[in-house]
Amino acid sequence: MELSLTVLIPIRNEQENITIISDEILSKIICKNFELLFVNDFSEDNSENELKKLTEKYSQIKYINNEKKRPWRRNKHRYT
Repeated sequence: MELSLTVLIPIRNEQENITIISDEILSKIICKNFELLFVNDFSEDNSENELKKLTEKYSQIKYINNEKKRPWRRNKHRYT
C-alpha cells in the first residue's frame, strides 16, 4: 500500500513567503504521492497570484480561497 500525504498550509497575506514555504516543504518530503494544499484566508496582498504561479509550476501544489464572509468585523481596538 502506497502512502499519501497532504500538507495543509493556511495563509493570509503571505505573498513574500509562499515560495519560500513551498520550496522548504518540497525539499523535505520523501513520499512520492503528496500534495501541498494552501488555504488562502482573505489575503489582501498578491498571495493568490503567487499561488497561481506555483500551481502552474508544480502539479503537487493546489490552493483554495476561503470565500465565506468573515464572522467578525475588525474594530479599531477590538474584534466584534
